[in-house]
Amino acid sequence: MTDDKVRHVLGARCSLIFMNEYDIIYTRNTTGDLQRISVEFARRTRAMCIAASRKCGIEISAIQQLYRASTSVGANIREAQYAESPKDFVHKLKIAEKELGEVFYWLGLLTAEPTLLTPEIVAEISLSATSLVKLLSVIITKTKMRLEKS
Repeated sequence: MTDDKVRHVLGARCSLIFMNEYDIIYTRNTTGDLQRISVEFARRTRAMCIAASRKCGIEISAIQQLYRASTSVGANIREAQYAESPKDFVHKLKIAEKELGEVFYWLGLLTAEPTLLTPEIVAEISLSATSLVKLLSVIITKTKMRLEKS
């Protein structure tokens, strides 16, 4: 889904997908796919949660849980960049991985009928979350292998 489609689905007030110039750490570092995808994922999920909460107040608790879990993923990935040791790095990425599991739980709950979420945006968020799970899994596995060798 293109950014224009996301803006159309979620409304014209949907902001840019990437972090902005005020995020010194994001703009200063050369970030790879993991950081970029986690930021896109958090921003899209945030926009979806805002749009869904405007539609109906009944599911607000579940929407807030989805919001917290999805934004926690990127925060833990950011913390991993500043890990104190390789073991700490793996630990922080494992926390991000667990948060993604929670995201899938809340998405599943919120997409049960009757749903507040559009299938298009849920598919987009699920795809981003799946990409993050795969990237995290590879990074964690390779880091653990390097730790065992040393």
